[in-house]
Amino acid sequence: MLKATPLGLTAGSEIEGPVGNVIEEPFNTPDFEEKQHKLDPEMLARVTKLNEILLKIDDPNYSVFEVARLIAVEMATISLLMASIDYDPAMQWKFKAYEMQIKCLTALGKQLNDADVLSRKDILNFDGPKFTYVLGEIIALFKQSMKDAAVEESLLTSVMKHYRDLMVANEATIRRETERIDSGKK
Repeated sequence: MLKATPLGLTAGSEIEGPVGNVIEEPFNTPDFEEKQHKLDPEMLARVTKLNEILLKIDDPNYSVFEVARLIAVEMATISLLMASIDYDPAMQWKFKAYEMQIKCLTALGKQLNDADVLSRKDILNFDGPKFTYVLGEIIALFKQSMKDAAVEESLLTSVMKHYRDLMVANEATIRRETERIDSGKK
């Protein structure tokens, strides 16, 4: 039977419902007793995944999924500890501490997700050294292709000056349109 507690139901009592009292049987699987023994609250109080979470966040070889799974395990462990308090007024300080840990882990999970989203964002830095290098190489290849095509030096110089003037005139539009692509605006 289930026993009603502020956190939910535990094995051992009747549930009063619209069709009368319903007796619920305890949740049992062959290894339920063994798992219950392993999840002793005193043991859980000493086991934490926070160090492992910190190490894996710091290591770029671990995926966000792995770290999020560890955060979920830590939150589940804390939830079990919260349920073990059983609303004893003398233990409210402990309940509040666990509640704060859950909030911190939730915030950590959100921060981790935000960082993952930002790391996947396609950022083009027009003023950065990589972009300047790549654009310089493209221009050099363009000049070389014109020379290889036997274009006269005066025509090549004229084309390159005209290209420079077009780039200066259209730079603000190119930057604005690039931002629009990234933000998903039409």
